[in-house]
Amino acid sequence: MRYPHFLLLVVAIVIGLPMLVIIPSLSELLWSVDLKQVIRELIQYPGFFTMLSQSLLTALISVVVVTGLTLISARYLVALKQSGQPTNTQNTQHSWLGILSMPHLAFAVALLWLAAPTGWLWRLIPVETPWMPWFDRQYLVSLWIILIAKELPFMWFMALRALQQLPLDRWLLIGRSQGHSETRTWWLIVIPALVQRLRLPLCVVAVYSLTVVDLALFAAPQTPAPLAVQVVQWQLEFNPLSQQLAAVGSVVLALLAGLVCGWVRLQEWVLFTWAQRLLSRAMTKGEWILLNISRIGRVLPSVFTGLALVLLVALITLAHGRGWFYPALLPQQWDFTLWINEWLFLANGAWRAFWIAVAVASISLVLCILTAEWQRARRQKIPRALLLLPLFIPQVFLILVWIPWTDTNLFWVAWAHVPFSYAYALLAYLPAEERFEQRYLQQSQTFGYSFWRAWWLVKRPLLKVPLLTAFALAMLVSIAQYVPTLLIGGGRVSTLTTDFVALSSGSNSSMQALYALTMWLLCAVVLVVLKPRASAAREGEIQ
Repeated sequence: MRYPHFLLLVVAIVIGLPMLVIIPSLSELLWSVDLKQVIRELIQYPGFFTMLSQSLLTALISVVVVTGLTLISARYLVALKQSGQPTNTQNTQHSWLGILSMPHLAFAVALLWLAAPTGWLWRLIPVETPWMPWFDRQYLVSLWIILIAKELPFMWFMALRALQQLPLDRWLLIGRSQGHSETRTWWLIVIPALVQRLRLPLCVVAVYSLTVVDLALFAAPQTPAPLAVQVVQWQLEFNPLSQQLAAVGSVVLALLAGLVCGWVRLQEWVLFTWAQRLLSRAMTKGEWILLNISRIGRVLPSVFTGLALVLLVALITLAHGRGWFYPALLPQQWDFTLWINEWLFLANGAWRAFWIAVAVASISLVLCILTAEWQRARRQKIPRALLLLPLFIPQVFLILVWIPWTDTNLFWVAWAHVPFSYAYALLAYLPAEERFEQRYLQQSQTFGYSFWRAWWLVKRPLLKVPLLTAFALAMLVSIAQYVPTLLIGGGRVSTLTTDFVALSSGSNSSMQALYALTMWLLCAVVLVVLKPRASAAREGEIQ
């Protein structure tokens, strides 16, 4: 590979520069204010400790529940891998990618409409009082459930990728030869190894749950709001004290992010220690029940796929129903004029979001390829945690330290999306790329092809599926970005996501459903366009 240092420099400038500016920006941010006074104001701010506890509790509960549900579902993933039919595994990955394509805001609107105390579900069930008031607006448990339901497909996707790299057949055979059942071997040998490989994705889930803003604006309490939401509101108030509170509050979020990542490491250690002790003694009845509970996990992916279809139907009906009063099962009339009235606004936001996403995904994919090829050329591996660093630092914190270095235009908004899309694209591309036999590329170079010519003719077709998957994931991440678009754009650059969040504080549920449905359709277009190309390349994918 020629010019490896130049390629590394390109990656460092585009991705590393945002990381490098943190230190001087943070120093200027903190030392330009009376730090002790601002900290005192922050602590005395009404509801500060409630904000803190809401954010921390949301992150811890989300990561614990998502970890548990991912692990008890993993036996289903093993069954797919051991079926001997790669098409099944690939179809499942694309199915979950389709679920991942659901914008989390659209998912939240549909789920709240379906399960709220006056929602569609309770109109179907003949009860006088709903026994699950959790799915109400501005209720913290609603935020937990939405986050868990939306993060599960991502973790299944990452778990399936991790399981493909483990010698499961050999481990299960060794377990049987030692007199252990397959279930016992699975939980005590395979699961600890799987959890170790899922450490970084779980940290991503934990930090996202801690610092999510758009979902929290829609579903969480606002009196007081979670800390990340309040930091954004302080930043938008444009008075010196509020700006200082936002700066110090973002640092508090960064410290909490380190704490929740430490929690992920702690739960991994607890599971590993439990497995080691259980291997050396007989199981109790309670432990035997716990190990066999994984059978329940087989139905979770199918249930979730069915839920996605129900939520889509719920969005369509809510967007087009008029005169729909509780407890009527269906609206009094159907009306499609809202599309016509809002089409100009919808089209502008969707068109801008789409082209930003195309540019961001293209840059992210090129950077993924350069990163992977540089590692192979140098025979060095950049630590995965360093490559994914934008996902481990609170987004609000990063954006606040980037604001002095940027301008409020389309270029800088797209640039602010790149680190996050690049990190998610790496998660999809690197595992497949690392399994590629580089000798194919080397053999083609012996015929006189340059490195990149050989890469285009040989490696690109064989890795077309992970390349397209990474591109699609990068686009979906860019479309969903709210905080970078709002703060870097300064209100001058709007997308479908920012328009929807602006509407979410109102009471017009049909309008919210219409924007949510448009977001869903925009993400679906990305997959519909890319999936046929991936399907045509499946036979060439390196397993």
